[in-house]
Amino acid sequence: MKKEIPLKLLEIVEKFIKENIDCITFKIDKDTYYTIIDKDKTSNFYFKIFKKKPDNISISPPPLLFIEKSPKTEDDISPVIIGGDYIKLNRLLTEWVSIIKKYNSIDSIFDDPILNSYQKDFYAQYVIIDDDANYEPFNTNQLLFLENYLTNLERNIEKYKNEENEKVITEIITDTKLLKDELTQLSKNQVIKKLTIIWAKMQKESLKLIKEFVIEAKKEFFKYIIKKAIDVSSGGRFDLLQ
Repeated sequence: MKKEIPLKLLEIVEKFIKENIDCITFKIDKDTYYTIIDKDKTSNFYFKIFKKKPDNISISPPPLLFIEKSPKTEDDISPVIIGGDYIKLNRLLTEWVSIIKKYNSIDSIFDDPILNSYQKDFYAQYVIIDDDANYEPFNTNQLLFLENYLTNLERNIEKYKNEENEKVITEIITDTKLLKDELTQLSKNQVIKKLTIIWAKMQKESLKLIKEFVIEAKKEFFKYIIKKAIDVSSGGRFDLLQ
């Protein structure tokens, strides 16, 4: 796959994605070398680098690269198609991700300030500061530990469900299932971020949930995940919530 991409383009974009993996991701598109998207699922921001000239587009003289991005600028959120070379690509990528980061930094009436505050607090406690944590996955033992943790969380949180909190508990269970399915595809800190969102939803709902699923698990979580002292095969405790 990577050998189907021009080398210079590969070097520039791979470096960019690794440096900004906390707020962007990418998806496969048959018409582009790269389709980079805002990690926020409610966002329509994207950056595409096409394999060939898009239909109905005329730029003279023909550029080395055809790029489509949204938003166009900080002041115009409409998409735009631009031609350019690798120097221009570097500048456009930097400007584009800067806009996303500025949006993410603004506390808005459209956000849930309480949920955001809880999530930021958990993330600050559990974020992994290794150099590779934003783009390398957890190792196999860590992934097995996390899968076990999430499976037990999913099963045991059901007992707290009632008519008043059914919606939020169902949402937590759904988030937990999705994270469990994605574990092998995410970097270490991507996993931590998604997990701390789940914890934030639990804390907003009830301190009982935090006591059972976070406070009681904290020691084991630090041992197996944050400090990476993992060796479940040698008899270390593995049934975190059982």
